Amino acid sequence: MSAAPPLDPRLVRTAPAVRQLLIALAALNVVGVVLVIATASLLADIVATVIDGNVPAAALGWLAAVGVLRAAVGAGQEWVTSRASVQARADLRRAVLSAVTRLGPAWAARQPAGRLVTATGPGLEALDAYLTRAVPALVAAVIVPPVVLVRIGVADWQSAVVLLICLPLVPLFMVLLGVTTRHRMQRQYAALGRLAGRFLDLVQGLTTLKVYGQARRQVDTVRRVTDDYRRKTLATLRVAFLSGLAMDLIATLSVAVVAVDVGLRLDHGSLDLRTALLVLLLAPELFAPAARRRRAVPRR
Repeated sequence: MSAAPPLDPRLVRTAPAVRQLLIALAALNVVGVVLVIATASLLADIVATVIDGNVPAAALGWLAAVGVLRAAVGAGQEWVTSRASVQARADLRRAVLSAVTRLGPAWAARQPAGRLVTATGPGLEALDAYLTRAVPALVAAVIVPPVVLVRIGVADWQSAVVLLICLPLVPLFMVLLGVTTRHRMQRQYAALGRLAGRFLDLVQGLTTLKVYGQARRQVDTVRRVTDDYRRKTLATLRVAFLSGLAMDLIATLSVAVVAVDVGLRLDHGSLDLRTALLVLLLAPELFAPAARRRRAVPRR
């Protein structure tokens, strides 16, 4: 099975709101990563200054201002993604209904029972989590790590080399875990379509079943099918949660390696305190977008 792109080009072409969302997220992430670096630099300076016995009043004021700006950027991203999600789902729903009308009732009748209902209902509603969680994490994963890595490299090239060696583990495990999760989600989507088709057939034939006294017997059938779907859904969620745990573990171990290296060099006097604190504060930000993406709801 070939790997699908993280962002389907057809979605970008069909829904103009997605294109606008990508541009807005790119701008917000550029501002956000600058504020993250400013926060880490200010914190490193404040801690080092306090250890030297001084009170950095001006730096504390700047830190508070940067914190307010970061909160504003986060709120702006939530507003932008929520608005774009509503607009994109409306555009896609109109496109689907227009396509069904253009293809005609004969084409619709040849589709499996429940497929169109699932596609225009739960299928499109599932895009909300993708557009509000997965897409922002994807854009952040493209913009944030290179900028943070360059800043760490400017401060301490040795730590940047260590992180550069550990960083490829993230996309490797994301691909391995993502393929497994996607396969399970595709099976779940097909099962949801069959379940919707079964319910639709039952509703359409309810009068006939009542006439022949078979309506009550369908309760056990529906209960059995829904329980099977529930068990498979929980199994898929377990895989998704385990993949998030694996990504967090990789990030934690990578940061731990940098922390040990920085600590040893700090103890030997080959690294100053401000640089060590800056590297330790920025290193987790290098892996944060990937970890957020794995915790996002699967897109298929």
